[in-house]
Amino acid sequence: MLGACGPPYHYNMSINYANIVNTYINILCIKEHSMHGSKLYVGNLSYSITPEKLKELFAAYGTVVDVRIIGDKGFGFVEMSNQAEAENAKNELDGQPFDGRNIRVDEARQRTDKKSGGRNFRQF
Repeated sequence: MLGACGPPYHYNMSINYANIVNTYINILCIKEHSMHGSKLYVGNLSYSITPEKLKELFAAYGTVVDVRIIGDKGFGFVEMSNQAEAENAKNELDGQPFDGRNIRVDEARQRTDKKSGGRNFRQF
């Protein structure tokens, strides 16, 4: 039996306990890798891409609620109507060619506050 996150662990105990431990580890790994929301990060976009083109691409996998392309940065966000549609779009589109580039699709992460990198500048 091969675990979702690696080979099964063999302990010096009866086979039933080893199966229980492996099952528990597999459940934890599946929870860790499943999506929690419906907003997707889309990276490695062509700089000429428009929100309309991106929406058209993702519409094949469900209802697109919102599309945002971040300036001239080569990435953006697509929000689907539910988690299942977002996960399906992610699984089907990640690494696929689009407008001359292989796009990167992943679940969007919460924005974190950026710190000044340890530098304290005086403000006058």
